[in-house]
Amino acid sequence: MLRNYIKIAWRNLRKDKLITAINILGLSIGLACCILIFVFAKHEWSYDTFHKDAENIFRISAKFKSFYLSSTPAPLGQALEDDFPSVTQALRLDERDIILNVNGTYFKEKTLFADPNFFDFFTFPLRAGNPDHVLAQSENLVITQEFADKYFPGESPIGKMVRINLDSAFTEFQISGVAENIPSNSSMRFNMIMPLINAYRGREDDMLNSWMSYSTNTFIRLGNVSQLEDLEKSLPEFILKYMGKEISTNDNEDETDYAFLFSSLVDFHLSDRGFGAGMEEATNVFYLYALILIGILVLVIACFNFMNLTNAKASGRLKEIGIRKVIGAQRKNLIWQFWMEAIFLSFISIIFAMVLADLFLPFLNQITGYELKLELWRDPVIIPSLIVLALITGILAGSYPAFVLSGIDTLDTFKSNFKIGGNNWLTRLSLIFQFGLSIALIVGAILMKQQQDFVQQVNLGFSEEQVLVVPLQTMRGEQAAGARLARQFKQKLASESAIVSVSGTSTSFTRGNNVSLIETDEGDTKYVYEFNVDPEYIDLLEIELLAGENFKNDLASKGLIVNESFLKSFEIENPIGHIVDRPFAGIEAPEIIGVVKDYHYQNLRSNIYPMILYQQPTRGIGYLMVKMKGGEIDQAIASVRSAWEEIRPQKPFEYHFLDEDMGKEYEREKRWSKAITIGSILSIFIACIGLFGLTALAATRRTKEIGIRKVLGASYKHIIILLSRQFFWLILISNVIAWPVAYWAMNKWLENFAYKIDVKPWAFLFGAMMVIVIALLTTGYQTFKAARSNPVEALRDL
Repeated sequence: MLRNYIKIAWRNLRKDKLITAINILGLSIGLACCILIFVFAKHEWSYDTFHKDAENIFRISAKFKSFYLSSTPAPLGQALEDDFPSVTQALRLDERDIILNVNGTYFKEKTLFADPNFFDFFTFPLRAGNPDHVLAQSENLVITQEFADKYFPGESPIGKMVRINLDSAFTEFQISGVAENIPSNSSMRFNMIMPLINAYRGREDDMLNSWMSYSTNTFIRLGNVSQLEDLEKSLPEFILKYMGKEISTNDNEDETDYAFLFSSLVDFHLSDRGFGAGMEEATNVFYLYALILIGILVLVIACFNFMNLTNAKASGRLKEIGIRKVIGAQRKNLIWQFWMEAIFLSFISIIFAMVLADLFLPFLNQITGYELKLELWRDPVIIPSLIVLALITGILAGSYPAFVLSGIDTLDTFKSNFKIGGNNWLTRLSLIFQFGLSIALIVGAILMKQQQDFVQQVNLGFSEEQVLVVPLQTMRGEQAAGARLARQFKQKLASESAIVSVSGTSTSFTRGNNVSLIETDEGDTKYVYEFNVDPEYIDLLEIELLAGENFKNDLASKGLIVNESFLKSFEIENPIGHIVDRPFAGIEAPEIIGVVKDYHYQNLRSNIYPMILYQQPTRGIGYLMVKMKGGEIDQAIASVRSAWEEIRPQKPFEYHFLDEDMGKEYEREKRWSKAITIGSILSIFIACIGLFGLTALAATRRTKEIGIRKVLGASYKHIIILLSRQFFWLILISNVIAWPVAYWAMNKWLENFAYKIDVKPWAFLFGAMMVIVIALLTTGYQTFKAARSNPVEALRDL
């Protein structure tokens, strides 16, 4: 019986090659999208699951009122392990950039600092070395295979000595282990790992034993995840025991506004507090769900196409159904026949979909930033999933025609005037859904592009063009050296014709911030961003000075230059000469000497918070900013490099362009805008090939009507309008439904930005017109062909 179903299905599919090709193409594209999104989603949800008992590992963060800290007091982990039997292990981590010397060459690398039990706590296999001892000695160093291939190609690195600058001097470390390269689905990334004590040499007691030092990130392992609830209930008492009642701001001495929060490691990658030492920035789960939804909707559109085209062809199969019933076929036999045709078509489409998925994979990698591979035959989940997907797709796509056509009365199938399909309510609703989705995606793509252009073109309040950012590579213990180095570079580069000016600053835009938390008398917490700068900083960046004066020299000053938001936040009406009643940047009773116009020192997702510029050379200058002349960029960089080789020969030279740094803040939005654009293109394409098929069937079914109209004098224009108008009205209805949905969705997305575009009507009108034009072009060939047909041929059988 199955063989017979397949044989008949093959004959029916071959009979109408155009409709079969349209169905296979649409389903293949929809299934290819699902395959790629399945691979991507599987990768996202697999993050950190490779660790042994990963579900029992938790990262701890601190919370005071509404403020979160990823770092925690250094003694926390050991205290939890001592007080709670459910805590079987604790681990502390820190991360920083270090300078290392390998075979006489200087490099800069991000390095992880960890307790000795790191390789027992986490499942990062070692290629060489004993996991129990590789971090036992303070001078030990573990590297990854990628690091080994980079610095020790073709030789074993075990036992090799590496010189590392941790403070202001180099110390020798011995490579004691080589770890496997970090899996792509790991939130924790490192190429080097050292014992934690090295991060705080000379300050061990202050940094590792004080409950007030938020120096490390803490992880714990529970015996069982079910024990977490009891642990959380005991925390208030634990906090009061170790941290004292001085942290409490409540009248009740047995309560505190302070808390520790536990985040499951396996949820870290898709969490809303995804940051911490050695950890990659978390992915916004909203974008993952949006991508999954787009893939599902594209497949649904393809299934609707199949149903519509099958239903539209129904009139041509009525006699076949009638004959089958007359010779004894039962309804269930007909249902199985239609299902078999749909499933058979679905399995053919799966084969093409795998080819398309392999072709589209580079685009997915470009959007996501990953290097995903389509290893269909190696993954034990994908092939069974594809089989299930093909079955579900075939059953869903074939259900409506199977049940409707098999339920027609036998006598009705032989009536010449009995028609079904093409104009029914399901076809219309599905077309409205298809084009509504396409319009919504187009509008979304347009508005996302507008927002991208806005953030690129908005006046940030400072000049980001032709500004080179050069990290001074100062280490801990070299804070005072930063200002001295900045002065040396200024003197060395002063005579260079390609360089306009040079300034020093503690942190550059997008490369870290210093923040003070100020609690007001009303109990509110205010953020104040702090930048240690020199007198050239304001002029170099062309920041507008609204009142007062700039710093006058490179000496320490008690003066502050504040922004407008600072004045509003602290309600200061006459700022110049105002003595601030709290210390900032270690300055007691600082005086406001200037006010600058608010400028965006953070990205446009954030509001402009209160900010101060101060001048304290001993507190550290970490970056140079070099303003270059337009058209002489290469010459300016060469001059800075030459000065670097003379002043900082033992540190690696690196630089960044300030405008590129600012642009990178929106890379995620750019990638997802591409995803929405591709989704809209695919949905329109699938909807239009379905519309093409429906128009072809409509023209074929109305051949005689068209012939009669032409004999009676109907023009080409009249015939084209006759065949197109039903689709035109459906597209207009699609707009009415799609616009509110798109408006709501894009406003929700724009809530991520403190500074954003206004959603204007033209984007919706443009999306509607685009779909209408594409749809009319799609139907144009078939309608024009029908209009030009010879009426004699159409009426020959009357």
